[in-house]
Formats: sequence, C-alpha cells, structure tokens
Amino acid sequence: MEDWQYAATEGFQAFDVLTKEMKKTYKRYKQEVEPEVASIQEQVKEISDSISQLNKQIKKETRRS
Repeated sequence: MEDWQYAATEGFQAFDVLTKEMKKTYKRYKQEVEPEVASIQEQVKEISDSISQLNKQIKKETRRS
C-alpha cells in the first residue's frame, strides 16, 4: 500500500512539474510568435489592399479605352 501511495505521489509531482513547464513553453511561444503572426497578417492586408487598388485602377483604365 505504501509503495502505491509513493508512486501516486511521485506521479502527481511529475505531472505538476510537466504542467508548469508546458505553461512556460506556451507563454514563451506566444511572446515570440504572436508578434510575428501579427506582422505577417498586417503585411498580407497591405498586399491585399494594394491589389484591390490596382484592380480598381485597371478597371477605370479599361473603361476609358
């Protein structure tokens, strides 16, 4: 019985350590990756807006011809 309780206690402690490490890793990931994702999204939006403007300009030029 004592061996089982010891094993269960060790298991819970190991799980607790693993959980804390995973939280640290996730937090670090968010700090490092989210700004990059936001930057990429902004660049994609700017490119999309530019393409939209070019399409409008092309349509205007085509109507004039």
